[in-house]
Amino acid sequence: TQQFGDYTVHYMAFNSMFLQPDIASIYKLTRAKNQALINITVQDKNGTAIEAELVGHTKNLMQQKKGLELNKIQEQDAVYYMGSIRHTHEEVIHFTVNITPPNSETFTLKFTRKLYVEP
Repeated sequence: TQQFGDYTVHYMAFNSMFLQPDIASIYKLTRAKNQALINITVQDKNGTAIEAELVGHTKNLMQQKKGLELNKIQEQDAVYYMGSIRHTHEEVIHFTVNITPPNSETFTLKFTRKLYVEP
């Protein structure tokens, strides 16, 4: 979790194999041993999940840059954004996501994760 003024951003990266096949199918997400999913939620100061514009990219240790497509998923009161990235075993990935809530200035979420290929 990171705080940006009145906004709280929850984020995680995990191997796509953790998703059940039926859930992956519903949201058109690819499950693969070398595929990680990124999940980001933006909350306002009241703790309510809100819609925002998210534009991101990744870089590996060799500074190879790839765009990160984040798709909005809405379920009842929940709003979150998910994207996927293909990776190698023990690859370190730097994530950068520019987040623009409605009627607000853009702020930048940055985090790094070491990703593992499932055996």
